[in-house]
Parts: sequence; structure tokens; C-alpha cells
Amino acid sequence: MDRQLIEALLQQVANSRIDSATDAAQEIMFDAWDERNPERRVALAHEALKVSPLCADAYVLLAEETARNPPDAVELYARGVEAGAQTLGEAAFEDDVGDFWGLIETRPYMRARFGLAMALWSCGRG
Repeated sequence: MDRQLIEALLQQVANSRIDSATDAAQEIMFDAWDERNPERRVALAHEALKVSPLCADAYVLLAEETARNPPDAVELYARGVEAGAQTLGEAAFEDDVGDFWGLIETRPYMRARFGLAMALWSCGRG
């Protein structure tokens, strides 16, 4: 077999594992958003991050629920933006221009991006 083909197949397998873990983490976050108990919401966000550190919504919830000040929120939202960007992949930022918000899979990234902008503004950096 061709080495490039083998590498491409291995990358597909790796990506499918990441997608599965991220999807599972996002399912946990749907429960977290519906949870009324703040401590349980935070615990679910941490659980989601154990399943996948690329769960942008987990960082968003932690920024909203646990940040003690705007700089703490900036850090958490920035981690969410990075996680969301990695999950979406570079192509999404070119291929989905104009339709970005309309795609469900981009929304965790967009929530993190919006939260980061607001936190930076609160710090006087926006």
C-alpha cells in the first residue's frame, strides 16, 4: 500500500474517534444546559471535558458558572474557542462562510467566541 494512503486512513480513524468523543461530550453538555442545580451543571461540564477536551460548550459553561473575574472568563472562553476550532477543522472556516451560524455543529464554537469577546470587553481589551 501507498504510504500516503495509509496515513490518510489512519487520520480518518483518528478523526472519527475525536468526533465520537466530542459528540458524546456534547450530549453531556445538553444535559448540563438543562440542569437546574448549578453544582451539577459544573460537574457535568467537567465530566464532558473528561470525555473530550475538545468540548467547547463545557468551557463556555465553566466560564459562565465558575469564573471569579473577567480574566478567568477570558481564559476559559479562549480554551473553548480553541477546542471548537479544532473540532470544526480549518476547512469549516472557508467552506461554511455565510452559513456558519446556521450549522448546528458550529454553535459551541460561536458561543465560546461570543463569550470571549464579551469577557475581553469587560477587561477593557475589546
